[in-house]
Amino acid sequence: MLWAMETPRRAVARGPRRLAALLPFAIALASCTGESAATATGESATGSSTTSTSTGGTSAGESTDVETSGSAGSATASTTASTTATTTTTTGEMASCGDGVATPAELCLTQLDPLKLGGQPVDIALIDLDRDEHVDLAIADVTGDVILRYGRGDGTFDVPEELPQLVQPRGITATAHDLSSPLTIAVADQGFNALALIRADGPRTYTTPQSTTVGSKPRSLARGDVDGDGDEDLIIANQDSDDLTLAILELDMPPVLSAHPVGEEPYDVALADLDGDGDLDIAAANRLSGTISVLAGDGLGGFSPAIEHTARPDIRNIAIADLNDDGLLDIVGTSYEDQKLTILRGAGDDLSFTNHYLPVGAKLYGAATGDIDFDGAPDLVAVDLDASELVIIRGLNEALPSVDRLPTAGGPLDLAVGDLNEDGYLDIAVSGTFSGTVALHLVDP
Repeated sequence: MLWAMETPRRAVARGPRRLAALLPFAIALASCTGESAATATGESATGSSTTSTSTGGTSAGESTDVETSGSAGSATASTTASTTATTTTTTGEMASCGDGVATPAELCLTQLDPLKLGGQPVDIALIDLDRDEHVDLAIADVTGDVILRYGRGDGTFDVPEELPQLVQPRGITATAHDLSSPLTIAVADQGFNALALIRADGPRTYTTPQSTTVGSKPRSLARGDVDGDGDEDLIIANQDSDDLTLAILELDMPPVLSAHPVGEEPYDVALADLDGDGDLDIAAANRLSGTISVLAGDGLGGFSPAIEHTARPDIRNIAIADLNDDGLLDIVGTSYEDQKLTILRGAGDDLSFTNHYLPVGAKLYGAATGDIDFDGAPDLVAVDLDASELVIIRGLNEALPSVDRLPTAGGPLDLAVGDLNEDGYLDIAVSGTFSGTVALHLVDP
């Protein structure tokens, strides 16, 4: 939920493919699709190896309504558009998959053997914890564990390392003090209504967690330097107290906390420069009120009162990227029961947005953005909890995006996007709360 691993991404530089170390670990699941395939019906076949795409992003026979309106607080005029989904079906794999050449609009994914953790992993972060230039996994297990898997740079990971137990870890990330020090692991601990900071003594060694009370039922958190002092700070979404906690961090000092009211039941939170003024702003997805709160940052650690923008009901997670290449960041929200995307397109007038709603026929939870199909445009990568599927939504700047689905870890709640094997392509890690595993999906042109 970040630019490196957890924030919105644009296209990444491409490098040579290095497969030799990966081949022994790959299993027989490769999804390679074109721009359209079999229609998604909204009742996915759990565990099926078939990847299906709805060019309309809707259930079979359903009319697609692309709703557009001005968000609360937006000065942009309202417009409405409606169209009907059309689908085509293709079979087989694209011939270009596996040739090592990243062809625009091809989607090629290989799933490795899952990482077996046990417990119930619910949140995952991809980040270089020990500064060895390899991406590591930090995993929050809601049964109490914080689990680290240090990456080797080839898509494989060292044996699990468990940190001292917390009560009910829910969200996880890590913050940097400078460009060389090991990172501090930060966890939203619902059991204690606390932010737990696990500071590094050195590479791969950590102190006892230090907990600070925040709001009620903290669920997710995001990192970024909001006050311009070089230390990364944290923003925490507190589900039951309907607010966010801003934690200003300094090395070895207790965090300085402040509360910021938002909508009802904030489930997810993100930091990004939404208005282009160089300062980080906040976006929060509020499940019960069906809104996205946006708070403008002043670059000194202060934020304006929240502006509420209408979203789809039961919104769960958000991701941020420039979807239409206009130089303005947009916000994408996933909804579970509603099965539609909310897209708030930046309007270029302070923090005003226009609303767009897109049916996708999937009960989506965790979400991230990244260019998965090499076409230079951000794609949305999300998970369907009920179907245990990875869902990749492409063409988010079009009226009818494509929706590609493939099996993943059982009961997926969260995912993260990053380069796991250092080949220059974005890969995907999914936390499976029902299976006690992390699924690894490598982009493999």
